[in-house]
This record gives sequence, structure tokens and C-alpha cells, in this order.
Amino acid sequence: MGDSPQTHTARKPLAPLDANLDSLLRTASASRASANPKVIGNPTLTAIFSCPYQAGGTLLLQIREGSFQAILVTANIIKAIEPFTMSSVKVVQLTGQTLLLGKKFILKIYDRRFASHIRKEVEASPWTDIIEEEYNIYMEEGMGLDFISRLPAHTITPLGLWKAKWTAAQKEAYMENYILESFRTEVEVHKRLRDVGVQGKDVPCLIACAILAVPEETFSATGHPPTTVDYPGILLEYIEGFSLYGLLTNVPGEAWQSICDDSIRIVHLLDQLNICNIDGKPHNLLVREESARIYKVFMTDFALCVLREPDETEEEWREMKALQDEEGAVGYALQEVLSRGFVYQRSGVYGVRQIIDRELE
Repeated sequence: MGDSPQTHTARKPLAPLDANLDSLLRTASASRASANPKVIGNPTLTAIFSCPYQAGGTLLLQIREGSFQAILVTANIIKAIEPFTMSSVKVVQLTGQTLLLGKKFILKIYDRRFASHIRKEVEASPWTDIIEEEYNIYMEEGMGLDFISRLPAHTITPLGLWKAKWTAAQKEAYMENYILESFRTEVEVHKRLRDVGVQGKDVPCLIACAILAVPEETFSATGHPPTTVDYPGILLEYIEGFSLYGLLTNVPGEAWQSICDDSIRIVHLLDQLNICNIDGKPHNLLVREESARIYKVFMTDFALCVLREPDETEEEWREMKALQDEEGAVGYALQEVLSRGFVYQRSGVYGVRQIIDRELE
């Protein structure tokens, strides 16, 4: 369920989060929770920390269930779903004073320190306490916000040689900004899907927003207080199944067509909500066996979605949707994998063929 980074699509600014989530983000530091990375090597030297998001580990979270007051719970990590891209994805069970006991959930924490894929894309070194120190000073002095404001577009891979010239602090600032945008996007998409009644039917339910707040003493060997120690996340319904790429080995051939048709239908659910899913690929569509040879498809991972701007014209939006070709990204991939087991018939939504022909002229 990791988010697969893309390199070509500019991110767009989002509207403010709802009041409950804003409140949770603002008040997280009042109840510090721990995700203590273990130091590798001599702690008196610059330290590289091991990732705390591994099976067998525990995390303290502050979560808000609906309109209720935020509470602290412990998340016991059952499985880490790697590699981590912009968020660390884990299967967890919760303990504490919560109604969510006993079930498995997906927990996504948006933590740039251990987002291995984006760190590789930005050519950032493994996270250390010294890197964090440089980043905190950079942000405290006000240079970080100015740096972000001057970027031409928030693509996941900085343009050209820009990233080669960036300092470690600038790379951390870039990743923090991009990852937080991705978190806000995912929450907004789930809100829109909830409002039209498809959560729990075609997409996993967003159970709660969460904050992982890291103790200040975790970060700095020099005693300089950190400025950014809270990491947001989301708690999602756990869908126990396999991706569409697993149809060959998990589902009899006579069921492939109906499953793939249902997948295309779900892809188009986002059309009416002014959402373009950049990462709507077969690996992010999960299949769950409901009963003997009865299967249900769920779309997951919305962090890389693009939301239509209020001033974006219908023609501009349709062209973007056509060139992204969310339907074809699933349909053609499945047709290639399943060969004659699935016949993909393009719907013609957004006039993809006409726009592609025009671009090739």
C-alpha cells in the first residue's frame, strides 16, 4: 500500500483541514508520544538511527475518533509494508481506552526521516540527529518557508540539477513540505469519498487521524530544541486481500472479467469528485474474497491525487484527466497481465484518444 512517487505532476495547494484535524495537529505536543529510533553506532558521534516502524514495535499515538476528544493509544505493529515511500505503512492493533480494540488497522505515518523512496529521489542522506539539527536551525531562522515558496512546482523530484545544489537542510524542508501536502491530500480525498457514501464499500474507511509526537530528547545531541517533532498519520480500515496483480494465482479465471470491470468502475468514482488519481495503478487496487468465489475490489492510497482548482476550466480539467488516463492505467495493465482472461473496452470518458492524437500531431 505504499505510495508510488511520480516525477511529472505538479502538486496544487489545498484548502485548510477541517476544524477537528486542525485542532489535533495544534494540540499534539501537549501529550508527547514516543517513536524512539534506536541509535546505530557510537551515540557520542553523528548517529544514524534505525527505523522504529518495524514488526514487533509499539507506537504511542494521539487519535481523534469522530467528534470525540483526542485520546492516547498504543499501536502494536504486526507487519511493516515496505518499502516506505512518503509514509510508513503498517498493520497494527490498538490498546488503550478506545473503541477500536481487537481489530487490525492500517496505520500510515507521514515521517520524512524514514520515507526511504522520497529520500532516494531527493538524493538525501540517511537521517541523522545532525541533519535534524541543521534543518531545525534553518526553519527557525525563517529560511525554510522562503525556500519552499520559491520552488517552481512541488513535484516529487526536484527539477534538473536543483537537488544536487541543495543543502541537507533544504532537502529536509522540501520533503517535509511535500509529505505534509500528501497527508492533507489523502485526508481530503477520504472526506469526499465519505460524503458520497463509498467508504467501506469501494475504498477503506478512514477511521481516525493520528499524531505521532516524538520526544524532544530523541532528536538532538547538542541540546538545541527541535521545531518539528510531530508526525501526522491516518488510521484506515484493514483490507485483507491481494492486489490486482495477484489475480493469476489467487482467483479462478472465470472471475477475472467481473473483478476487472469492477475495478474500472471504482476508478471512475473519483471523476464526480473532481479528483485525479496519479497513482491509481493495479497495485493500489486490492481484492478481498467475501465468500466462496465472491470477490470485492477496494481502491487504496490517495496521497498522490490532484484536486481540481476552483478556477480550473472544464477544458483544462478534462485534458489533464485524459492525459493521466486513470482508466487505461488499470485496464491496459490488467489486459497485459491476464492476456485473454480480460478484455478491456475503453469507456471513452474524457476523450482520451482525441487528446492523445492531438498531442502527437
